[in-house]
Amino acid sequence: MKCVKCGSDNKKMIGPFCIDCYPLNIKTKPIELKMCVKCGGIFIHGKWVKNKQEQMEEMSKLMRRKIKGDKIENVRYLGDTNEIEITLKDYGVEFKVLRTSGIEIEKMVCQTCSRMSSGYFEAIVQLRGNEKKVERALRRIIKCMEKVSFIAKIDEDKRGFNIFTGSSKATAQCLINLNEEMKFKQKITRTLSGLKEGKKMYRVTYSIRFE
Repeated sequence: MKCVKCGSDNKKMIGPFCIDCYPLNIKTKPIELKMCVKCGGIFIHGKWVKNKQEQMEEMSKLMRRKIKGDKIENVRYLGDTNEIEITLKDYGVEFKVLRTSGIEIEKMVCQTCSRMSSGYFEAIVQLRGNEKKVERALRRIIKCMEKVSFIAKIDEDKRGFNIFTGSSKATAQCLINLNEEMKFKQKITRTLSGLKEGKKMYRVTYSIRFE
């Protein structure tokens, strides 16, 4: 079968057209994104995303909403090449085309990196008691906090560890998860740290003891 437009008979055919002559109807819109120059995170869908795989997934979702056209089956952001792979289907034939993403990047420093560089912290976790359990808990808390917030610093003394964390809310959730795995005694104290827009701000200390 020959292409009705160019007459070629040695290319992939999509209905009466070869793949080079197929009349694409794809419109892309410019996309503006904020990127942190310190951690490489991007601000997308109302949150900072730092994990590269999650960035690719979120970018693909965003591109799918921004790209308009007929017969589009899927859109995939290709990352470093700054291209979009668009999958289309017509006349029962699936095929792919590439387009430049048209992304405009605004470079800045995200809130987390800004707070980390300034030594900011909202909570302190004091780990005390059984040495092996304390070290195990330390590893678990570090792993959990690195996913949802950050750790400003860790102090060690003869009594155990003091972990200074960037979010009291995230810390509370990490400790809930930890308590499901490792039972411990806990004491919570709050200390006034200042005012923000007229609202009192507190630093929370979690005193954790393992028997």
